[in-house]
Amino acid sequence: MPWTGTGLIIYALTGETPPTDPADTTPDVIRACLDDLGWSLDQLRTHAENCRMSDIPWPHPLPAGAKLPSPAQWYAALTRVIADLGLDSVRLPPSRRTTLTNEERRLMADVPPHHGTVG
Repeated sequence: MPWTGTGLIIYALTGETPPTDPADTTPDVIRACLDDLGWSLDQLRTHAENCRMSDIPWPHPLPAGAKLPSPAQWYAALTRVIADLGLDSVRLPPSRRTTLTNEERRLMADVPPHHGTVG
């Protein structure tokens, strides 16, 4: 995947390969690219929620070979775009677990001696 800018962000948001890759990752450019692909912000929000409800990672992981400036810069840019587009409020599904495992109960009961008794 030769993209380095907007193309990677669009891929992470939609899972689709964009036809162009502007270097500019401002919200207006991202919105224009999403519009070109037929994605409204409501559709994107629904897509993100559906992915998360189905245990599919969102934003989508990038394919091997993607050219990133650095992981920290990539994550910062993606996080900024998600916030700028108002997609940072996508709800996470509630946990389906209702009980702790034996190991989790053991860890919860394990406290340093100086804490005294708990509970």
